Amino acid sequence: MYRQRRHRGDMHRCTISVHKDSAHMYRQRRHRGDEYRSTISVREGSAHMYRQRRHRGDVHRNTISVREASAHMYRQMRHRGDEYRSTISVREGSAHMYRQRRHRGDVHRNTISVREASAHMYRQKRHRGDMHRCTISVHKDSAHMYRQRRHRDDVHRSTISVHEDSAHMYRQRRHRGDMHRCTISVHKDSAHMYRQRRHRGDEYRSTISVREGSAHMYRQRRHRGDVHRNTISVREGSAHMYRQRGHRGDVHGSTISVYEGRPHMYRQRRHRGDVHCSTISVYEGRPHMYRQRRHRGDTHGSTSSVHDASPHMYKHRRPRGDMHCSTISVREASAHMYRQRRHRGAVHSSWRAQALLLLCNVHTRRPRGDVHRSTISLHEASAQM
Repeated sequence: MYRQRRHRGDMHRCTISVHKDSAHMYRQRRHRGDEYRSTISVREGSAHMYRQRRHRGDVHRNTISVREASAHMYRQMRHRGDEYRSTISVREGSAHMYRQRRHRGDVHRNTISVREASAHMYRQKRHRGDMHRCTISVHKDSAHMYRQRRHRDDVHRSTISVHEDSAHMYRQRRHRGDMHRCTISVHKDSAHMYRQRRHRGDEYRSTISVREGSAHMYRQRRHRGDVHRNTISVREGSAHMYRQRGHRGDVHGSTISVYEGRPHMYRQRRHRGDVHCSTISVYEGRPHMYRQRRHRGDTHGSTSSVHDASPHMYKHRRPRGDMHCSTISVREASAHMYRQRRHRGAVHSSWRAQALLLLCNVHTRRPRGDVHRSTISLHEASAQM
């Protein structure tokens, strides 16, 4: 049962009551005066309680309720300024994805209903201002990757990546001012981790980390001045390390290292001033060595050398131009390499390479111009380098 009421006068009220599998209670109340309150109570598999309350300053608030038991994810964001509304309801069981966005200015409405069979790719582009773009790519068989980008001022970006098989990772970033970022990472197999960050005004706050398994350690620090720092370290199951750092000045960095199923390496870098970088390295198998270097001047270099069960060496360097680049490298079962590159200028490129490399050496070098370059040298079986 889903019930929602809205009023455009002084009061903006929304009441949602949802009953799901055995016992799921979701209650949300809102008021558009001085008080903007939201309370969410979610019952998950055996015992998961999530409660969040908020008060309205100049803050842009966001309420997310995630149901994964029979796979229901509901995400709703609202803004009380010009009012940019987005409501996403996703059903994963029989594979239904419903996405809706609303805007209360000139009225920008978008409703997408997608039915998934084995692999469905849906791409939609819109223009309302200089550029309003939306690209959705959905793969439903073994893994699900959902990627969406938006642009409605200089930059309004959103990227969602979802993996459904062993773990579920949901990441979304948005920008609507100088900075409005939201990152959600959910792991569903043995544990559930829910993380959300927000920035709108001087206040950059909200981080939630939830662990369901045997034990968890949750540490959160907040600061409302010039510096907003947040560090979360979570140990789960056998070995899970989650680390995040945030800074509200020119540099906002985040580093997440997660240990999940098989060998998996996920690297992502962000740029917000001249350099905004984030590097994620994940390894699960045998000992590994991870080395990262950062420089905020003319050169932004990152070098990672990783040795896993069979020797593997990954070397990646990038110079700094006007680029906004993100590179994801994933090592999955025996040899799976996935790379994605992004550029914030005129070019937006995505490159995937999936190869099984045994007893060979691939060395690629690119010169430094307007190009996004990468150097990879990989040894996989018994050969060492």
